[in-house]
Amino acid sequence: VRAALMQGHKVRAILRVGASFGMQHSKLTVHAVGLTHTPELEQALRGADVVVHVAAATRGGYARQHADTVEATEQLLAAMSAAGIERMVGLSSFTVYDYTALEDGAMLKEDAPLEPEPQRRGVYTQCKLQQECLFRAFGKRPGHGVVILRPGLVYDESQPWPPALGRALGSRCWLAMGPRDGLLPLVHVEDVASAVLGAIAVTEHDVTIVNLIEMPPPKRAPLLQALNDSRQSRLWLVWFPWSLHRALAQGLWRLTGKRKLPGLLDPQELAARFKPLRYDNRAACAALTWQTRHR
Repeated sequence: VRAALMQGHKVRAILRVGASFGMQHSKLTVHAVGLTHTPELEQALRGADVVVHVAAATRGGYARQHADTVEATEQLLAAMSAAGIERMVGLSSFTVYDYTALEDGAMLKEDAPLEPEPQRRGVYTQCKLQQECLFRAFGKRPGHGVVILRPGLVYDESQPWPPALGRALGSRCWLAMGPRDGLLPLVHVEDVASAVLGAIAVTEHDVTIVNLIEMPPPKRAPLLQALNDSRQSRLWLVWFPWSLHRALAQGLWRLTGKRKLPGLLDPQELAARFKPLRYDNRAACAALTWQTRHR
């Protein structure tokens, strides 16, 4: 919202019922009406040129995430149709890709296969895949257009340690996971905002999908060491060997009859978080006239 206002756009921020925004601006109006197809939502949308949809649930059970991600998107699209809005920008995620279909070192591009068996993955993946289907269906309507943004690991200065680096073990130790030289597809939240502004200027009547990653992506071990060095009190870094971790997960998966395993013992989740891949952002740079400013 701040980035859009700085570029001179008039912005309507639609929040969950009871939420507050904490920002005032002459070109900003705030509507706490929720994403249900009500007359209030339709009125808040009417007259807008484009809708930027970034709402989703990131935790909770299936019922909650489905309601806040999938059903909310269905209701929003219905209200947009009633309000006569034909363009939108939808925020998706890297979680929708099928990482088991990619070889180590493969380039993850926008045409990479999507997860064909969402039930193998977590609830978030299942709901984001369903949400993307709704986005694409909207963009395929006659005269409509949608830009789907798939950001990598979004960070800012308050949350610099992405989960792809591992897990904290107490207050003094960090369990580092994944291949040491693996690349991390990071993107700063302000660069995501910049991409959104580039996406609202796209006027094609179709579906445009782009990955958002800063280039060049950092390697896991040097990034983890640099983050640790920046702390006032350094953590003790303990590396869980990647080859052992992956072999352990595969072995347990076979022993349990290929059932879904909890957390990072599941081969599918492990591949999604740590498989060593390569990345580029050329599609986003070309489609959105986008450049990252953070690294």
